[in-house]
Amino acid sequence: MYGSDQCDNCLQQKQYFKEDFPNIKYINCDIYFDICESRSIRSYPVWNLGETYLKGVKTLSELSEWSGCPLTYPNEN
Repeated sequence: MYGSDQCDNCLQQKQYFKEDFPNIKYINCDIYFDICESRSIRSYPVWNLGETYLKGVKTLSELSEWSGCPLTYPNEN
């Protein structure tokens, strides 16, 4: 996930993962501005899988479907 610690939407997205967010590869665009700029990422959050990008806050179900990664807790949003 590309994001910013200044971004309310990113905070909301992180909260969906609860204590599991440290398992997510997070690129903080406040720190790694050059990486985000080189990928034309200027709004957050943005999810990346291969060459595909998904913009905006997504539920865990949406991310699961998009990524093909099954949910550990299928009833979670």
